[in-house]
Amino acid sequence: EARKRIDKIDGYLQKKQWENVRSELTRQMYDLRKSTNILVGNSAAGKAKAEKLYQDMENSIWEIQLIMN
Repeated sequence: EARKRIDKIDGYLQKKQWENVRSELTRQMYDLRKSTNILVGNSAAGKAKAEKLYQDMENSIWEIQLIMN
């Protein structure tokens, strides 16, 4: 499912459908965060790494949104 969503982004970019790009990236980010949290369980080190990954992804999405505006 995730791969299908990511594959859609290129088409949205070509059609300049910015809201669809933002929606797909945001949805994917939250799905990844949920999956990562499940995988790391109660590991403090794992949670810290997962939070860093999430923050990096969120910053990248904000940068993309700034470019699109």
